[in-house]
Amino acid sequence: MQTSVHLWTANMVTAGFNPGSSDTYNLKVREARSILFSSILVKNLVRVNLYSLYSVIPSDTLSQLCSRISSFFCLFLSIKKFGRNSDRLSLDKITIKSLKFQGKHGYYDHERENGNDFEVDITARGNFKPSINNDDLELTFDYERAQEIAADIIHGPSEKLIETLCLNIGNQLFEQFSQIQKLSVSLRKMNPPVKSPAKFAEITMKWKR
Repeated sequence: MQTSVHLWTANMVTAGFNPGSSDTYNLKVREARSILFSSILVKNLVRVNLYSLYSVIPSDTLSQLCSRISSFFCLFLSIKKFGRNSDRLSLDKITIKSLKFQGKHGYYDHERENGNDFEVDITARGNFKPSINNDDLELTFDYERAQEIAADIIHGPSEKLIETLCLNIGNQLFEQFSQIQKLSVSLRKMNPPVKSPAKFAEITMKWKR
């Protein structure tokens, strides 16, 4: 990588370039490093020896280079954000909230023996409009089936962690509903066993095709 940078910047080398005093030299290198690390492109530049880079590029040229990288990165983020927002607006969303269950899950033995109250929120995104033509539940997110899947898991074998329950619910939903492009599942354990009063403990996981 260092060799590539030297070759790429060969036409910017000035004869007899002197970086100045060690204090100024170190300050300039720190400035260059801070700018470079502000860009995701640093993943490809992190192996570059910045002292060698500074020794072959005049300070003003290096500043211009870093400025161009930062400008490009800002443009890249804007385009990426626009793409995400456009995708989000084009997808339909169905949400079912606060599905209530009782299940014998928890880290402590008494939780798995006596059981706990749980709530589940499910949000599915996809192109559900084709279901309207023939009132076809197979072409949309059937939240009644989703409730049955969540119930089977929470009424099933005991698990110690709510993370495991949430993951199992989401995996089954994402597998059985091929029309879902994005999925979010939140699972709450009500009145968790902590010393301070707490309404619930919650985990949220997301899936995307």
